[in-house]
Amino acid sequence: MLSNYLERLGFRHLGPTGQRWQLECYPHPALIEIFGLRERLPYKKGTVGQKRVGQIELGRLICSLATSSVLPLHVPDDVRRQVEPDHIQRLVGRELKRNEDMLDAIICMYIGALYQAGQRDQVFGSVDEGYIYVPAFRG
Repeated sequence: MLSNYLERLGFRHLGPTGQRWQLECYPHPALIEIFGLRERLPYKKGTVGQKRVGQIELGRLICSLATSSVLPLHVPDDVRRQVEPDHIQRLVGRELKRNEDMLDAIICMYIGALYQAGQRDQVFGSVDEGYIYVPAFRG
């Protein structure tokens, strides 16, 4: 398991920022908290059309982080295509799933950056029993 390997290398769960650490996070609860959503953003389940609409909305939300007062996010040009509506609209099958994974990776990277920056958070569970880290802010 990757987490166990990282622990052997000194990456502690919820470890001190500035040192080696790792987090258990999930995009859905983090997205709800970061963007103040009322419910889960449907970009993973449903019809192909529903997934596309959800990915387009998630792409829009990711781009809106460029002006976040908490932690601005710059999406590099070589990644920007993954969040553009025209690109997402053309995706089918495995391409749509790969794009979903890329969007998840962007969100997980952002969650890690928030942790490193020392932003407020919520931890559900415990390191010993299992946990989920969720940033606690709207930005």
